[in-house]
Amino acid sequence: MIDFFQIYAFPPKFRIDKKLLRQKYFSLQSQFHPDKFIKAGEEEKIYALKASADINEGYKILNDDLLRAEHLLALKGIVVNKERDNSFPLSKELLLEQMELREQQEENNNSEEFKNLILEKIKEAILSFEQGFKKKDLEKAAEAVTRLRYLEKIN
Repeated sequence: MIDFFQIYAFPPKFRIDKKLLRQKYFSLQSQFHPDKFIKAGEEEKIYALKASADINEGYKILNDDLLRAEHLLALKGIVVNKERDNSFPLSKELLLEQMELREQQEENNNSEEFKNLILEKIKEAILSFEQGFKKKDLEKAAEAVTRLRYLEKIN
């Protein structure tokens, strides 16, 4: 598994400086852009293409709170992304909360009040992830990321 924090020389933690991330992205892309390797050998061209793809993927993941949290857990061997091999089961509480929120969403027609409620729950899920990850309570962190994924879908 690729450690995108390592590519960007960031410590593996949730809070990152997105301005610095963007600067590093442009710097890395200018170093490894495949166009700079047109006259290089085939092996170097392939390396540059792979490096450029990894830089792009890393930027996408590190720039997004949900994807960054999932990546941090994946680096610890916990996969919580349902589209991937979901090895973290959903709790009954989480499923009930999601059903209730979907009902509220339909009843409120995505009112401003409902949107604010979801944004507040997103902040809570992020804080819960950070606390769990910092304390090495990966089960708590994984549940928070799973909750965050559902809240982002509702949002």
